[in-house]
Amino acid sequence: MKKALLLLILVYTLQTYSQNELTFKIEYKPELIYNQTSEVSSKKTTTYLGPEEYLEKRKKEGKDNPKIKSSNSIVKTVHKTGKLNNDIFTLSVKYEGSGQGIPKDGATIYGDVKKGAQPRFFSINASNLDDKAKIELLKRLKMQISYLLFSEHKVKVGETIIEEKPEEIIENQYKFDLKNTFKFTLKKIIDNKAFFDINQTFSFTSSHPEMAKNKTTGNGIGTMIYDIENNFILLYEIKTETQMETSDENSSERVLMEDFQRISCEIVKI
Repeated sequence: MKKALLLLILVYTLQTYSQNELTFKIEYKPELIYNQTSEVSSKKTTTYLGPEEYLEKRKKEGKDNPKIKSSNSIVKTVHKTGKLNNDIFTLSVKYEGSGQGIPKDGATIYGDVKKGAQPRFFSINASNLDDKAKIELLKRLKMQISYLLFSEHKVKVGETIIEEKPEEIIENQYKFDLKNTFKFTLKKIIDNKAFFDINQTFSFTSSHPEMAKNKTTGNGIGTMIYDIENNFILLYEIKTETQMETSDENSSERVLMEDFQRISCEIVKI
């Protein structure tokens, strides 16, 4: 009786321990379908500042101050992986719905995945896109995937993972350096799913004299649900605010951008 009781205590202890820590890594696995939905809503508020005559001129021209612009988009993608062969399996990403910008509905991007490495993409089938649009769509897909593929970490409930995602951005011949920091705090583990809180901070800098005086900073908060068995994100939800100030000799602009992004995924075995 004592041995049985000790065994039950040991099993309970091991289960409790295993439910309080995990090895966190994001990776595609062979012979699976990932049905992903990406929802984005944005609101941009631009407030114009300057001398009274400048503001009065804008008013007479019928220009709003502040100027508010909103947008929403929903894009669905089907990520399908093939059989494992010599540590490599195929990966295709098919778009269902265009959202905004590039008309990508029906476009399919092909690539492969080597175990332990990020996906590689090498061709795209989209009869309604020219070469320039295809290159841009491929670039966006790579960027989105790179943001959601994090380093491997061992983490316990209550601990925080820190990920740096620096990026170089070229806009209108100006180069900007993006410093982007994510903090993921593991809150709980239930039914083979891990629940994280997300905190994000970011800032843009530029070595160009004209751009260096402009300030852009931002932060975000959100949640993430991680599938422990499949090593993939089931839900990634974040709300960000970006503050930007630009100025010249006569006027200045203060921009507030409020963005909400929700990426959900259903994983199905082939």
